[in-house]
Amino acid sequence: MEQGGDTMGVGKIFESGMLNRNLSEQVVRDGKQIITVSRISIFFDNSQNARADANETLLKFNELFPDILADMSHENPYFKVSVGICISTDEALILLNKLRAEFPKAFIVRERISVEELKYLLNPELRPEKEEAELQESEIDQENEQL
Repeated sequence: MEQGGDTMGVGKIFESGMLNRNLSEQVVRDGKQIITVSRISIFFDNSQNARADANETLLKFNELFPDILADMSHENPYFKVSVGICISTDEALILLNKLRAEFPKAFIVRERISVEELKYLLNPELRPEKEEAELQESEIDQENEQL
């Protein structure tokens, strides 16, 4: 995955102290193992310039905090930039306080994520090339549907 552009930018996980322990408490849905994590939302917008602003926010974040996981997503009609993966609320609060000076509108969000996707977020080089190409195609198709 590349940083910036229209693809996700990925760094390293922020807090993983409880990650392995909590993977044993995962929920299985539709044949996928799902865990609930906390992330920090540093950008959430649906304005006309939201894509460019999200990319700019992602680049700024990656420059300031290169060791913290960050990615940009689009859930119609919103562009979002989320950072970190925290298993506990305490971890999320620590990260939120660390980011508040640069991103004063940041807030904690809870997300359900498959263990498989978590593996790829933490180690993007493990994602099969075919799957990466399909993911990018899917994103392009979704964008074209909006036009």
